[in-house]
Amino acid sequence: MTKLSSTKIYACGGAAINITKELKAQQDVLGFSDFTISRMDSSEANLKPGMPKDTVYTLEGIHGGGKDRAYVYKKAVAAASQMLSVQPPADFNIVVFSLSGASGSTIGPVIISELLRLGLPVTAICIGTHGGLSEARNTVATLKTFSGIAQAVKAPIVASYFEVNQQSDQKDVDNQVRQRISSLLNLLDSSNVEVDQKDLINFFRFTNLHPGTNKLVMLDLFIDEDLKEIGGTSPLAMATIFKDAERPYLGVTPDYSATGTRDPNVIDERMQHDVHYVITDNRSTEIYRHMSERLAALEENKKKRGISDSLIEDTETNDDGFVF
Repeated sequence: MTKLSSTKIYACGGAAINITKELKAQQDVLGFSDFTISRMDSSEANLKPGMPKDTVYTLEGIHGGGKDRAYVYKKAVAAASQMLSVQPPADFNIVVFSLSGASGSTIGPVIISELLRLGLPVTAICIGTHGGLSEARNTVATLKTFSGIAQAVKAPIVASYFEVNQQSDQKDVDNQVRQRISSLLNLLDSSNVEVDQKDLINFFRFTNLHPGTNKLVMLDLFIDEDLKEIGGTSPLAMATIFKDAERPYLGVTPDYSATGTRDPNVIDERMQHDVHYVITDNRSTEIYRHMSERLAALEENKKKRGISDSLIEDTETNDDGFVF
């Protein structure tokens, strides 16, 4: 039986393409939304053997970004409508990218901006890092870009954020992103009971009913009793997929809520949990502050490093810089 709605996954830039390299379009899988995947990049260097050509879009006229977001942005924004024409969106859309490079951190936000302008439901899965100065600068700049886009299109940007740091290395974060994709496909499964497409549209665009929060907001997941961690709070929005008809008291009072029950045909033991998808606005501020502090420290290190004295005097060289 064909499902009533489908999802598009946009893997933007090298990090996202690598994380999703094993993903293939799927249809009629119990417990998950039908989906297709598109790989979007500024060069073909990150593409893997066997990736269907019709799932790939590369920007014309450049061969990678080299951590230079402004360079890639010019090409990405000029190709915005073409990208969505060649790799069209679905009923729901997930955009995956790293904040710290050049390609994903520009192509991803450009696609999000276009989808929001079209009124289509979209959520981001993004990866931050502060391993180097360029990466930290790009991460902070992309976080600011989210806020700028949200204000420009007058809509919230709902994002899941993961960070490569001392506690979580790249492999850990890659697995966390894959798990988040899987969890979102479970939420978006149109075979879930008592939660329909419009419920989920208004979950991601909660400002349809509660206007005013046009900013970057964060999506976090809580499994079963873990929701007690935020008991008594009032998040912006929450969607819950219960494992069965027995629905416990949640103790959380969101502005917008959507609830449903997992497709009763799903018998996989790994999916016999209540899953709560919670959107809040406070964590985005914490993430930005943390990354800004890290960036400031790296900038200070650069200043302290200074510039070493030259080994030569100008008068010792010819016009080409040679010394004899």
